[in-house]
Amino acid sequence: MAEIIQFGDFKVNVRERLVQRADDLIALTPKAFDVLAFLAGRPGQLILKAELLAAVWPDVVVSDSTLKRTVSDLRTALGDGQDGVRLIETVPKFGYRFVGGPHTATEEPASETQPVPDVPARKRRVRFRSAKLLAAVAGMALLGVLGAAVWRGKFREPPVRSVAVLPFHMEGPERDEVAEAGIADTLVTQLSQIRNLEVRSIGAVSRYTGPDRDPVRAGRELQTDAVLEGTLHSVSGRWRVNLRLLSSRDGKARWTTSFDERSQDLLSLEDAIAERVYMAISAVVGGEYRRESHRGTMDAEAYRLYLEGRYLFGKRTEEGFGQSVQKFEQSIARDPNYADAHASLAEAILIRSGYGAMAQGSVMARVREEAGKAVALDPGLADPHRVLGLLAENYDYNRRAAESEYRRALEVAPNDAATHDYFGEFLGLTGRFDEAEREMRLAARLDPLSPVVQTDWAKVAMLARNYDVALERTQRVLDLNPAFPNVYTIRELVFAFTGRPEKSLAAQQEGVRLYGLKDHALGFSFVAATAARTWDAARYLAEAEEQQKTGMRWTAGISYARTVAWMNQPDRAIDLIEKTLRTHEAPGIVGLEVEPGWDPLRGHPRFQAAAEGNGCYGAGSGPPCRREDQNRAERRRLVSHASHPGNHALVSRGNRHFHAHEQHPSAPSAL
Repeated sequence: MAEIIQFGDFKVNVRERLVQRADDLIALTPKAFDVLAFLAGRPGQLILKAELLAAVWPDVVVSDSTLKRTVSDLRTALGDGQDGVRLIETVPKFGYRFVGGPHTATEEPASETQPVPDVPARKRRVRFRSAKLLAAVAGMALLGVLGAAVWRGKFREPPVRSVAVLPFHMEGPERDEVAEAGIADTLVTQLSQIRNLEVRSIGAVSRYTGPDRDPVRAGRELQTDAVLEGTLHSVSGRWRVNLRLLSSRDGKARWTTSFDERSQDLLSLEDAIAERVYMAISAVVGGEYRRESHRGTMDAEAYRLYLEGRYLFGKRTEEGFGQSVQKFEQSIARDPNYADAHASLAEAILIRSGYGAMAQGSVMARVREEAGKAVALDPGLADPHRVLGLLAENYDYNRRAAESEYRRALEVAPNDAATHDYFGEFLGLTGRFDEAEREMRLAARLDPLSPVVQTDWAKVAMLARNYDVALERTQRVLDLNPAFPNVYTIRELVFAFTGRPEKSLAAQQEGVRLYGLKDHALGFSFVAATAARTWDAARYLAEAEEQQKTGMRWTAGISYARTVAWMNQPDRAIDLIEKTLRTHEAPGIVGLEVEPGWDPLRGHPRFQAAAEGNGCYGAGSGPPCRREDQNRAERRRLVSHASHPGNHALVSRGNRHFHAHEQHPSAPSAL
């Protein structure tokens, strides 16, 4: 085949896989390019459908409708039919003929630039039901942009290895913030499964909304190679989509494109759109794209309720979580087989439970049930595995199961910052500090502005007793978000365990103010106890007991045990620990072996037995775990010098693992 094909003002470079019109570069999906090259290389000839299918999809069984859509996309990109000029003619029932006018085909001398190899198509038909049409269309456009950036090798532009997809902006009076966030959320989820492309989380980009945002600044702050922004405008029953992919380095437009797409009967077209997205991703990006069959919903109202739930969930407030639970339940009522809704419901219930808004005894069974349904309906979802990991860690006390679920979630979605964060904190609580640092570093790279990730990273440093590092990390959070309450908990504990009780109390009080909580006496009692102010600790503890009678949080038991441990009441504290281990009634127990909050009990035989058994006898976990001797020795070394408050580090807070990525559900104390 000729390497350079020219017709009209178009130039097709087959070797470079470039299509130019005058001085403009046209972005095509890989299959659309292959169709163009095959047809344009045989001008005037009737190319049968079967012949074209065999040439472009040699190892995949696809339907005529796939070919029809690809040709339609190609015509749109080339402007076929504009000004009455036709490029590709359809011969009904037979095939297509290229009629692009004056035509030349030449060979191009070999150059140092190497062609981008095609990624082989999978040897099975891929059929999906994507979350929504608009996100899939936007995904196609973005992938075309990324592909163009890769193919433009001769311009020596750096490759795009990371991207931030900003919330879309709907123009006009009928702006829909739910749809704006929902389109970006689904697109982020889809693209995050490309193994050699980092995509910033929806939480990381959610702050960049509105028409006045600075996308280049956003890309730099998020530390990505490029940033995508898009606008949507509804015109006569169609969506007009405008996209720009901008370089975060210099603000240069790597590509811009505009296209129209019908908005009627969106869900009925999802299979076709998802198939095109899959082929574009696997071929253009060139990385492994692992996505099992994803079952969305064919019910438009169920989908809309799901989007509303995700929007409310993203507010990260107690009220928002409660409202999101209702929306997800309504979505499931419309479509009981909607896996995404089940997964989101499980996570929303779990986080909401940390506010004490639901009875703990029934909550975990409900969370497990919903997450299990999501996994059964769609094994390719990462979110339910992350939730099951939290359950195994915090309620089953089953470390092996927790680690397995976290790793499964990362296998499905390797670029998910939240899972790296959860897993990193889990590793820190079990004394595997090098691995924990690695996971937290990945989480911070994927979501560099997240105050939760930075705060949890500080927690890992404290668990490893690197106090100066922990304070440095908390200061980064304060520099960007001084009203983030979680960070004051970390600072409170750093100061408490390094002999600065006044600063510890000040941090505790600021956290209480920001949380707006009233049941803070237990936290005050712990600060007083670590400062050896036993009388104050006893007074606050008595107040906390009164609060418990009026509905105090169900995490109080294990927090109470920590406080009385520091008040030199070891038997009372260990009784509560043993009760928790038997009943599985509260989180925050997984770190018994390393958390400095338990240091006053280290020499007690009953505590040693509890710490050694913790995490081994999980629900259905079988015989006791056999920890590696190296890990045990390291944990013992770290706690062996904890003989006075200056050697102590962070105490795990009761329901810390249920952090929302803006608000934390538990009180700002050593819970």
